[in-house]
Amino acid sequence: MRLYAEDPYDGWKPHSGAILGWAPERTQVRVDHGIAVGGQVTPWYDAMVAKFIAHGNDRDDAIRRLQRALRDVPLIGPVNNGRFLHDLLQHPQFRAAQMTTTRIDEWAAAGEPLLQRPTVPDEAWQLAAALRAGSSAARPDSVRRFELTLHCQGESRMLAAPPADLQLLSWQSDVVRYQVAGMQRRAIAIDQQGCLHLALDGHVFCFSEASPYPERERRTDARRARAPVAGVVARVAVAVGDAVEAGQPLVCVEAMKMEMWLHAGAAGTVRAINVALQDPVAAGAVLIELEIVE
Repeated sequence: MRLYAEDPYDGWKPHSGAILGWAPERTQVRVDHGIAVGGQVTPWYDAMVAKFIAHGNDRDDAIRRLQRALRDVPLIGPVNNGRFLHDLLQHPQFRAAQMTTTRIDEWAAAGEPLLQRPTVPDEAWQLAAALRAGSSAARPDSVRRFELTLHCQGESRMLAAPPADLQLLSWQSDVVRYQVAGMQRRAIAIDQQGCLHLALDGHVFCFSEASPYPERERRTDARRARAPVAGVVARVAVAVGDAVEAGQPLVCVEAMKMEMWLHAGAAGTVRAINVALQDPVAAGAVLIELEIVE
């Protein structure tokens, strides 16, 4: 299974960023890779970062070993296709060796659930609340339980902390052990860069707490065309002063062998171009500014 720094639920868009968690030594499955914690996945190379290779007594045994490896060795930091691979391994057509080179395109056209972004399970929300709550032993009885608001994948929830239905047993290094519904379970958790990265069942979720100072400038502001990923400016299709229509191509960013065009969110006039050809850009950087026709 090839692990890619890309988002299979958003058109396979490539991603880059700091590697916060990566421990291939936790599995006996062969892992070919060249990355390490503290390094970076950059936009200058192909998006593939590792390969998981397993064999077993039969196909089902090899699949089971691969699934276990993907759960035990999550890549934390850059968005990646680890959860997609985990789910693909248990798809009936994969298990029956019925995959073809066009199968994923066929699934995309048919709206296959495998290609839809998984929802955040209740268990992940509860575990995140328990980890954010920390130890309540040092708190007086009056504040041992409280409520906090967490964000994940565009959803917000107010949760009791610590949750009543989940018991946190230990959190040593990045390994979390907890009990829920009478069963002991294990997850990987790393709290860095304002985000609690939680790896559970092959998927990595990013939980953050509500800020008392909400961001005033929305990322979807039609006046600003922002780089979708870190990369290099491949083409600039407009000039300052040009009139543009909604949907018109403005600028193209290239990253990991993929070209991504940014289009005008509304009709207007190009007010500023902040980049030139071959300029490196960071994800979220404002590349072109428009004056919108009211």
